Amino acid sequence: MQNILLMRHGKVSAPPALYGVTDVEVAKNTNLDIVSALGATQIDIQNIYSSPLKRCATLAQMVSQTMNIDVAHVDELAEMNFGTFDGVPFDKMSKQDWLSVEPFWSDPVNHPLPQAESLSQFRARVLHGWHSLLALLSQPNKTTLVVAHGGVIRLILAEVLGLDWANPKLYSTLDIGNASITHLQFNSEFPAHVKVKMVGASLHSFKL
Repeated sequence: MQNILLMRHGKVSAPPALYGVTDVEVAKNTNLDIVSALGATQIDIQNIYSSPLKRCATLAQMVSQTMNIDVAHVDELAEMNFGTFDGVPFDKMSKQDWLSVEPFWSDPVNHPLPQAESLSQFRARVLHGWHSLLALLSQPNKTTLVVAHGGVIRLILAEVLGLDWANPKLYSTLDIGNASITHLQFNSEFPAHVKVKMVGASLHSFKL
């Protein structure tokens, strides 16, 4: 069986905001703690893939150096582009800004943010990267780490579980915490049949 560990990046060192393509970083000590916790699980990882954004790529590189494994960046696994409001701290947003953002929270498909990637475009991009990744994982009994973003992981779960990707509760209610692990498993001979073994698990308690 193939094991895929979808890990969300650590908490960013920046004020609360919609961070999509804005390339914010995670504190080095935070990443070191994540690498240490991952090492403590003693999971034998053979492949590492990552979003190209620094909050994922830096962590993936640190893991790769620790485990002596190459890391490959998958551009399609970058977070959604939130357009005009991408990276704008919430406490800097005006009342009018909030009035523009609120419809997006309740109905992201029909109320995209100004100059942003639409949810359908984001989904198409992520799924293209996801299916390309599955096609690469042909060897049995391997474990692959994928360092990505909350929105990306939610869309992958929606695809695997056949959930409505347009439902706003998928993004507001499904908790995918920083540095959490979502464990997927599939038989390399039948890559379309992916099982969800665990969602948003704490790295400190996760066991394969």
